[in-house]
Amino acid sequence: MGHRILILDDDVDFNSLLTDIFNQAGYDVTSEMDPQKALSLINEFQFDLVVTDQRMPGISGKDFLRELKKVQPETPIIMVSGFLDNETIRELIREGVGGVFLKPLNVFSLLKRTAKLLELADSNVPRAGVTEPEAGSNGVEFHHSLPFAFSSFPCRDPKSVEFANKLYALRNVKSYLTLSGPRGTQFAAVCRDFEALRERPEERFLYLTNTMVEANNFQRLLREHEDRERITFCFLESDTLDLERQRLLPQIARKSGPFAGVKPAIRFIFCLSENLDTLYDRGLIDENLYLLTSSSELVVPALDECREDIPLLAQQIIANEATTRQLTAVPKLDVSAKSHLRDRHWPGNYNELQLVTLGALASARNNTITREGLEKSAPVGVLPAADLREHLVRLRDEYTQAANILCGGNLSSIGRVLGVGEKAVEGLLAPKNPAPVG
Repeated sequence: MGHRILILDDDVDFNSLLTDIFNQAGYDVTSEMDPQKALSLINEFQFDLVVTDQRMPGISGKDFLRELKKVQPETPIIMVSGFLDNETIRELIREGVGGVFLKPLNVFSLLKRTAKLLELADSNVPRAGVTEPEAGSNGVEFHHSLPFAFSSFPCRDPKSVEFANKLYALRNVKSYLTLSGPRGTQFAAVCRDFEALRERPEERFLYLTNTMVEANNFQRLLREHEDRERITFCFLESDTLDLERQRLLPQIARKSGPFAGVKPAIRFIFCLSENLDTLYDRGLIDENLYLLTSSSELVVPALDECREDIPLLAQQIIANEATTRQLTAVPKLDVSAKSHLRDRHWPGNYNELQLVTLGALASARNNTITREGLEKSAPVGVLPAADLREHLVRLRDEYTQAANILCGGNLSSIGRVLGVGEKAVEGLLAPKNPAPVG
C-alpha cells in the first residue's frame, strides 16, 4: 500500500480535485471537509502527510497544524489557500509547514513537493520550512516552502518570499525584464533561478558581456540557435552598457533591419545597480529602450531587507567554497556568528557578505566559524592576498568557460572575447590539476 494522505478542505469541488490528483498518483487518500472530523481522524489513524486548507469554518489550517503536531509531531503538512499574506506564510514556515501552495494550483509542483517531504520523512530527516543548504544547481539548494526551485535567496524572510513569487509570476514575460538592485546584488544567481523557471524546453539562455553587444555577434548567435523556440539574452552589467549598443537591442527584439526574418522569439533580461528611472534621468538609458523596459522592472531586495536569509546565504557561500577547495568537511557557522550576520549592516550586499565570509573561513577552527572570526576577517571590500588571487583566478576560469560555451569552442572567437591570442586561450582551457588540500 502507498503512503497514506489526509486531505482537509471544506470546498467540495477542490477537495474532490485534490483527492483525484493524489489517488491517480498512487497514494492512499482519506478526504474530509469537516475540520472537527479530521481532528478525530488524526487521533485515530496515523497519516504519512496531511494537505489542508488555511481558511475553514471553525478552525484555521494553522490551528489544525498545531493540533496535528500534538498527536503526530513528525507528520509533514502542506498548506493550500486562495490567499496568504507574507506574515502568515512566515508563521507557517516557522511552525514546520513543509509546503505552501496558492490557488490556482500547480499540480506538478504539488506532487513533486509531496514526494520530497515523504522521502525526507522515510529517511528520518528533520522537516522544517527552511534547512541548511545542500548541493544543488546554484552550488547549493535551499529547502523552502515555495512550489518551485529557488536558490538565490533561502526565502526565510517575507521580503525574499515576495520577490521569489514576483519573479515566478514574470517567468513568461514576453520581451523585456529589468532587474534592479543595489550594488553587490547576486544578479547571476537570480538569473539562473529565472532560467530554471522556464516552461519552454527549447529555450536557450545566453549570458553576454557588454563588449559582445555587436550586430555581427548577435547575427552569429541567432544563426547558431535558430532551431530554438526562444532565446533569452542576459546582461549582468546593463547600467554600464553604452548608448550606441543600447540602441541596437530594440532592433533585435523587433526583428527589424539586419535581424529581419529571425525565427526564434527574443527576450532580454537587464540587470541594473540603480533604479531604471534614475538612470534615464541621468541620460544613461536610451529613450526607446527605456520606454520598452520600464513596464517590467522588478526590484531585487537588499540583504538588509532580508535579515533572516543572511546566515543561510553565508552557509551557502561556505559550502560552495568547500566544494571548490575539495575540503573533507564543510565548516559551520555557530550561533554567535549567525546572530552577528543578521545584526550587521550590509551596504555592499551579497558581494560584501561573500568577502567577509570567505575571510572568516580562513581562520575557522574545528570546522566552526565564530563571531570573533567574522569580526577579525578581512575589511569590507578586501581579501587577503592569497584568497584574492584564488578568487580572481576562479573568476577568470569561469569567464573563460562561459566564452568557450558561447563561441562553440572556436579558439579565435574566444580570443576576441577575452582579448588574448589563441595560444593563451589554449592555456586557459587546458585541464588543471587541483592543488592538494592540507
